[in-house]
Amino acid sequence: MAALGDKIGSSLIAQAADVPTLPWSGSHVKISPESSLFTIPDEIYREACVHTTEEVIASCQVIGYPAMIKASWGGGGKGIRKVHNDDEVRALFKQVQGEVPGSPIFIMKVASQSRHLEVQLLCDQYGNVAALHSRDCSIQRRHQKIIEEGPITVAPPQTVKKLEQAARRLAKSVNYVGAATVEYLYSMDTSEYYFLELNPRLQVEHPVTEWIAEINLPAAQVAVGMGIPLWQIPEIRRFYGMEYGGGYDAWRKTSLVAAPFDFDKAENIRPKGHCVAVRVTSEDPDDGFKPTSGKVQELSFKSKPNVWAYFSVKSGGGIHEFSDSQFGHVFAFGESRALAIANMVLELKEIQIRGEIRTNVDYTIDLLHASDYRDNKIHTGWLDSRIAMRVRAERLPWYLSVVGGALYKACASSAALVSDYVGYLEKGQIPPKVNSSRITIGTRFMFININIC
Repeated sequence: MAALGDKIGSSLIAQAADVPTLPWSGSHVKISPESSLFTIPDEIYREACVHTTEEVIASCQVIGYPAMIKASWGGGGKGIRKVHNDDEVRALFKQVQGEVPGSPIFIMKVASQSRHLEVQLLCDQYGNVAALHSRDCSIQRRHQKIIEEGPITVAPPQTVKKLEQAARRLAKSVNYVGAATVEYLYSMDTSEYYFLELNPRLQVEHPVTEWIAEINLPAAQVAVGMGIPLWQIPEIRRFYGMEYGGGYDAWRKTSLVAAPFDFDKAENIRPKGHCVAVRVTSEDPDDGFKPTSGKVQELSFKSKPNVWAYFSVKSGGGIHEFSDSQFGHVFAFGESRALAIANMVLELKEIQIRGEIRTNVDYTIDLLHASDYRDNKIHTGWLDSRIAMRVRAERLPWYLSVVGGALYKACASSAALVSDYVGYLEKGQIPPKVNSSRITIGTRFMFININIC
């Protein structure tokens, strides 16, 4: 975790493990795979860093603009700035230093219009590494994930396989144990991929993987922590098409009859459908996504068989002004990507959040309806460019709801009268004289509401 949790260290190790990397300030630094199993020497580590404004400018000129100034200890959109020229370096380098004080800093080439792809790993202490399908987290605002989904659909299966193999190779090079996520940048134009970083933990979007791989990741982590090898965990065996016992006593059966298998040669099963995840934040899309805080009078959400969510607040609670803006995460499943998106849209429309805060729910619904997203033509800079063009979620005028309600009431009233009339005729009876007020009540109700508008 120490070796791979650091962005600079993990990039050096990735180079040693023959995992492709983007041009960066440490591209010229070479270490042997054997040495990376322990610690990276300080002098080699420092050689990959930049320490002064002059060093940043020199490195950017070698790599080429645009480039990223990144803090090794940064994350969640903090400690990272894009620069296009020497003047921007002079203005933004200090900002990166200030956001993550004391962090080593490095430079990395910008991969324009790329996709952010991930591979979920689970490793045990016996050298077994399982790649549990993949995720696409390309919808980002200021390098912060907004929408995640899985499995990867933008790259061909053989490329996804290469991503998984490279991720497993990287974890093996440091004898990693536990859950981890290897992140890549993928070019849709050239089909090339580059190592970005490794997160040595379970990420908040892990339910995406759990849904498509049918593996309880926290439970599997506990099993690994107890010293149980991966090949003896029933869900892992099922994932690779091995006999796993099944039923409520699968663990007991597996522990008695399970035999080891080679994870390098084993083929996993196809992903089960598709899953889309949306992060719910207390940000105001109409005010530059400025964080909001205050009381939450009502928060209502109902889980369904294909939709699940969690929230860190409840009705009567609130969001503190110094807390993180994300307070919820919604996950929707479908047999296909289109169905998963449709289920997510329906569920987001049913969420009731009232209070002093503003949220990104309506804006995210609009994103899910966007043709670029539905056609899978997005990239990591797509949302920022959309915000820069001030594309907002379209809200219908309030009075249309009143008109729609009036029309519905009028239609329902008329249908009831017609139904009664037909019922008498079917029985061979003469319908009673209909009160004229009843005939026109629906129409009158409609026009009363329209006049109110």
